[in-house]
Amino acid sequence: MEEIEKDNEHSGLSITLKLASAPLSNFDFTSIKGEAVIQAMLNDSMLYVIAQRSELLFDNIKFVQEDFSLEFTIKMTGSEKSLKCKLPIAQEAFETDDLETVEIKFGSHNKDWKADAFPVNNVNGMQFFDKQMNFRLWLSPDKFLYLHQKGLIQSQVNGDIREFMTYFVHYVGKATDQQIWRRLTGHATLQDILSLENPFNYGSLPTHEIFLLLFRVDDLLSVRTMGEDVDSFVAAMMGASLPSSKDVSLDAEKLLIKLLDPEYNNKKFPNYPASSDGLHRYNIDDIVYHFAEDITLQYSANEFYFSQNEIESDIILIKNQKEIEVTNNRKGIESTNTSFHRGKKV
Repeated sequence: MEEIEKDNEHSGLSITLKLASAPLSNFDFTSIKGEAVIQAMLNDSMLYVIAQRSELLFDNIKFVQEDFSLEFTIKMTGSEKSLKCKLPIAQEAFETDDLETVEIKFGSHNKDWKADAFPVNNVNGMQFFDKQMNFRLWLSPDKFLYLHQKGLIQSQVNGDIREFMTYFVHYVGKATDQQIWRRLTGHATLQDILSLENPFNYGSLPTHEIFLLLFRVDDLLSVRTMGEDVDSFVAAMMGASLPSSKDVSLDAEKLLIKLLDPEYNNKKFPNYPASSDGLHRYNIDDIVYHFAEDITLQYSANEFYFSQNEIESDIILIKNQKEIEVTNNRKGIESTNTSFHRGKKV
């Protein structure tokens, strides 16, 4: 592709990526991908990570009449750690004025599972309906935690959420030429992972442990030092020459593959940041990536600790179009070039 000429003394680009939805197990994605509201929600997502984590369950669900709420525990299969949670039902998230008649259905992946009375145990999902049985909200444990972390529902969670939002990465991919839900339908590598990877816990199925993390470009900020061309400087600050989400997604895919070295990615992009597409052709001096989600991505013996709070999050810097620096804001810069990353060659 043709290189885009740089018209200033110095240029920088700050990129923020966020999840387009709550993390979805392969089972949940397969179940809901045909829904129009889901397809619309994922429409601007072009980057995805296929990862693995033990299955989460709602457990010991109780209805509290005094404040019309649900109290429950979220537990992780194979772990003794749990989260104590509370969900008031009288809130806007349920989108109904008649809160006294909200209907709740509980479901499990286990076909032999039954629930006749509170407390309800080993639940994979909850559905909420109004008194006419119009659907209002679906919650998996992952969606509940996602909405809680975003402040999109009234909820209480006691315990360390981070372990419950930690994923081991198998594959990084892009969906820049078709909608992501179409790209992942019949995805050959996803099917290989489901077939070849052992579950983390005996008795679990891979389709319940393999997760899809679907990212979108949330924000781009151009930073430039003003040279002689004042008009170009002002236009850049107004966002006139920002790269497209497609170009950012193409670049972010290569970045994550280079740093994470996922087992199922056959193409490793050893020359990145140099590439024929993505952001290299924009000739930008420095590029900063922030994955603004409270998740941890594990790979080999290392991990990326991301956070909505930039002060706490790992930040990735592409410096002078050549070097990759990873700043762990809890520890400082841990890598200063593309030769090594946290003790591992990249």
